Amino acid sequence: MLRKIIFCLILLAAFPVFAQERVTVQTDEAITAWREDLARLESAMQEIHPNLYWRFPQAVFQQAFAELDAQIPTLTDEQIKTGIIRLGALVDGHSFVDPFQPAIGFHLFPLQLYLFADGLYVIDADAAYAHLIGGRVATIGELSAEDALERLRPVVNSENEMSVRFGLPLFAIIPEVLRAQEITPSYTIELPDGERLSIAPEAQTLRDYLRWHPVPHWLISLRPRPEPLPMRHTDENFWYTYLATEDALYLQFNHVSGRTQSGQNLTQFVQAVTAAYEAHSPQQLVVDVRHNLGGDNITYGPLLDWLSTVPTRIHVIIGRYTFSAAVNFLVELELRDADVRYVGEPTGSGPRVYATARTITLPNSRIAVAISARDDTIAAPGDERRWIEPDVLVEPTAADFFAGVDAALAAIFAETI
Repeated sequence: MLRKIIFCLILLAAFPVFAQERVTVQTDEAITAWREDLARLESAMQEIHPNLYWRFPQAVFQQAFAELDAQIPTLTDEQIKTGIIRLGALVDGHSFVDPFQPAIGFHLFPLQLYLFADGLYVIDADAAYAHLIGGRVATIGELSAEDALERLRPVVNSENEMSVRFGLPLFAIIPEVLRAQEITPSYTIELPDGERLSIAPEAQTLRDYLRWHPVPHWLISLRPRPEPLPMRHTDENFWYTYLATEDALYLQFNHVSGRTQSGQNLTQFVQAVTAAYEAHSPQQLVVDVRHNLGGDNITYGPLLDWLSTVPTRIHVIIGRYTFSAAVNFLVELELRDADVRYVGEPTGSGPRVYATARTITLPNSRIAVAISARDDTIAAPGDERRWIEPDVLVEPTAADFFAGVDAALAAIFAETI
């Protein structure tokens, strides 16, 4: 309870950031229009969401709306839009305001960041900034990376601390959000050799960003890398291989979908996996869902049915990106009493799932807001876990990532498990 109260205070503290004495910058007409939009957003949340106050009490919502409403006259459009993003983030991980939609039009710096156990690092970049890959983000503006991320925390739509961790690096490369949260959009990057570079990159549109960072489903997804093995096909919905040295069948489930990019449907995939399992009788079975941010709940049946029948213990690799329908998949596996052992990080959402978002458009700004409209929970009543906890905690580190080492898979193959 204390942790929840503290987090509520952090959220509320984020809204008076602009409460200093400032001049009015909005016209009377604009003030009225923005306030009409806020009123519509507040009523829509109450009408659409099946359990709006499941995470934060009604008073937190009321104060957040009141704070932004009061500040509108002295805020720029950029700051108001960011304020609306913050309001959307109060709800849950499936309710959100897309910062790149036409009505908002925010940009991205040509970097991909990732928050490891040992710091915030550049893991990918456009060609002009490729020399920064492997560098640690020491500062964002005048703030340490840690302090900047804390200031950005209220902007991230999330379910728990782990989904905050996967969302923060994205908002840390959106210049408009940085400015709105009073963070200078520049960075100090410490390279592996110790050299420090100060950069203020040129921002890109989402379209330009995706030219060098093509991903099949989600902007925060990790692009394929040659090593380690689990990074080779992150752009495939599902795939498998037999590892002879470890006598293990390794199956990676990256997106809850009935078909993979090659055209193979999940039933055909399970048939191939079953044949491999019967041919090799492996000592170990590994199911890797650490990159699975969800998808369509009704599609994973064939894989669930097969896993429920195998006599081998199932080592399941989970992580912050294990979210939504992927968590439902694991919950159903648990309900079928499968012999499951979790390895990795806690999941980015828990068994309680509010999803199937309905999109409303604010009347004046035309900003689209997605609001969860249905309780898609599959878990048994009373299962209030905020995440699925690993039996063996293995946190990703930058040192392992850039060395091509997969500590979670190594832990499974070690004698200690």
